[in-house]
Amino acid sequence: MQNLLKEIHDSISLVETNRTDNNLSKIEKTKLEETLMALTNMERTIINETNTNMLSKLSASTPALTELINDMASSTEKLDELNSKLRKIINIINFLKF
Repeated sequence: MQNLLKEIHDSISLVETNRTDNNLSKIEKTKLEETLMALTNMERTIINETNTNMLSKLSASTPALTELINDMASSTEKLDELNSKLRKIINIINFLKF
């Protein structure tokens, strides 16, 4: 769980750094805002929920993260690192389910 929380914090930091980049389009910045909201909700879930509830809520959020990854995949290379982090978060959640 600590690894997941660390990846979420690292991803939030990347979003914060990238969302002020003037070279990103308005659509890319919107996707970053959506990503930030999703990651913040995941962080709150980890902190506030019991293990059973937490995994079900985290699992429910993975499709939204996958969609954001796909939406940002065609964006600039600056978002590649964030997409990689988001994929790692999804992999950790999938691992924790089993």
